[in-house]
Amino acid sequence: MDEGGLLSMITEKIRKFLILVPVLFLITGISAGLLLAHPWTWTHINGGYRIERETYTMLRERVQTDEAVMEADARYRVLFAMGYDEGLTDFYDMAGFRKSLKKENARRRDAIQNGQTVIGLTHFSASDYLDYMSGNLLLQLPVRLEENGTLSVSEEELRLYYEEHKEEQYCYVARATLEMLELDPKCEDLDEVLTMVGQDLLNGEDFKDIMAQYDPRREPFEMTIKENTKMHSGFRDLYELAIGAEPGVVQGPYSLNNGIVFFRLLSYEPGGITSFEDAQYYIRKDVMSQAFEQFLQLKIQKLTG
Repeated sequence: MDEGGLLSMITEKIRKFLILVPVLFLITGISAGLLLAHPWTWTHINGGYRIERETYTMLRERVQTDEAVMEADARYRVLFAMGYDEGLTDFYDMAGFRKSLKKENARRRDAIQNGQTVIGLTHFSASDYLDYMSGNLLLQLPVRLEENGTLSVSEEELRLYYEEHKEEQYCYVARATLEMLELDPKCEDLDEVLTMVGQDLLNGEDFKDIMAQYDPRREPFEMTIKENTKMHSGFRDLYELAIGAEPGVVQGPYSLNNGIVFFRLLSYEPGGITSFEDAQYYIRKDVMSQAFEQFLQLKIQKLTG
């Protein structure tokens, strides 16, 4: 090749290179722009723990710190994965949770449009649905894991728990059930009405009929008053009178709770502690709930540790 041909070839290669470089910069710039414009998918907390950005945003509105976000995210991840493994949910992670949320809201919307009854909220926010699904799993999973043998408690453990908690968890308060006639003390002919009520009682008329006659605003009024330290003073006075009354005998009139009251005690049940046998269903439920929480925490620690 002569000197002129070599020079021409070098010139052509330089020209192509100068055209190619701006193109490469343009492509790189577009790619970088697209990357920067794309929303973040992950956020990092406590070193290597990664949470989806959308999940992080939702949880951060519910708790105060990033550490609490991580703890909440880990809890929901484990809970949903366990629910999926046991056939209790159709998703196993937060991405699936959001798909399930859209599906459930669409189902409820369609049901309303078709005139069907929808129980609960007509539309879930992400936060509401998170509470709804996790709450259901916290009730369902202990039962399912006991059924398949993953968790178990002995009767000895149940009895021990009962003995330690019976006075605060398995007790019941005293209660009085009664029928009551209440007259307005501002009634202009109150004295006459009281005389007629007294005469009707002496004549042996049924108290229900008397109640219906002199207080026609409502059906015969039967009520149960439970012993309670926070009881309103008027109910406290009525309760004290009721527990000292003879069942079936009309008492009154008494000036109570801004009214003139007659009442008949129907029954009185003193307070006490529920027997182990009668409370066993609730004891097992409480113990299994605690056992499940410990089981859940171990799985969370494996995920975050």
